[in-house]
Amino acid sequence: MNQKTWLSGWSGTMWVRRGGLAAAVAVLALGAVSCAQSVQPTGPSGGQTVNSTPSSKPSGKSSSAGPTPVEKSSSKVHPHGSTKQHAKTHKISYRKHVPLTGSAKFENGVKVNVTTVRAVTAKPVGPGEVGGPALALTVRIKNGSTSSLDLSTVTINLDGSKGSPGILATGSPYAPLDGSLAAGDSAKGTYVFTIAKADRKPITIQVQYGNGQTVLQFSGNV
Repeated sequence: MNQKTWLSGWSGTMWVRRGGLAAAVAVLALGAVSCAQSVQPTGPSGGQTVNSTPSSKPSGKSSSAGPTPVEKSSSKVHPHGSTKQHAKTHKISYRKHVPLTGSAKFENGVKVNVTTVRAVTAKPVGPGEVGGPALALTVRIKNGSTSSLDLSTVTINLDGSKGSPGILATGSPYAPLDGSLAAGDSAKGTYVFTIAKADRKPITIQVQYGNGQTVLQFSGNV
């Protein structure tokens, strides 16, 4: 009687122990599931998420890049342009007018004279050119300096009696000075300007070359 009771009691004791162990295992499993749910990202059904710091996007520009270099503008006088357009960047000295058929010299001994002035009809050739009544000027330069002269830097300008500028035309007989002129040598060039007939009494021809600050002036009626 007592042995059965003991066995029954032991069996009951063993069941209680096994039940306690099963309960402990269930608690641990529930805790693991709870921890796993706390780190799951948000899904369609909602829930908590683990926030992460977003990586910054590249700006596409380098912070080490310096300012864009600016090219320095050249002060060289462009050939065949107007001498007046350089007045702001050069301290230009206009020589006293000499007769249209006279001659004048630059400080270094380079001599200039207008050999002929004749009426022509200009034909437009380049973009923006205008044809019509014009004057063809032939200018002669003698290099009285001690060094060669770059003729491509010679600038010729023509103004009418009312101050209106003549417009350069590059059609025939236009043949500008070009190349290098050795010391002691001479060269001629022809320039064509459209100018109204009513603006030719008088006209003024201006000559400049290189980066020089002096402008020679020739005036007379045509």
